[in-house]
Amino acid sequence: MNQSRFLLSLGTVSACTAIGLFLLNRLPGFQIHALFAWGTFAFFVLFTLLAFWYGSMAARSTNKHQFTNAFMVLTMIKMLFSLMIIVGYFFLAKPANKLFIVPFFGIYLIYTIFETALLMKLGRSN
Repeated sequence: MNQSRFLLSLGTVSACTAIGLFLLNRLPGFQIHALFAWGTFAFFVLFTLLAFWYGSMAARSTNKHQFTNAFMVLTMIKMLFSLMIIVGYFFLAKPANKLFIVPFFGIYLIYTIFETALLMKLGRSN
């Protein structure tokens, strides 16, 4: 997958996610967590850019295990940061309800599927 195709795909996924997030944040229970949801959205977009950059470098490596290692490292870092974001928000913001987790996991799921498909294409193409 080349860079322009990746950016077009990321833009499409991000636009659809942003529209869904905008509509979800209009619901009364989710409005108070809108800033957290948009921050989560920004984090996953940036992480996906990092995953593409790191994955494309690893796919071009002469070491045939480098790409598998990159995939595992990206997955672990993403899960660790996700846990830190959720726990940090829970303890620092002390949300009145637990609805903040719904947009977080929705965004997490969307970008995890996108990244997995992206990395699978990168691994096959090189």
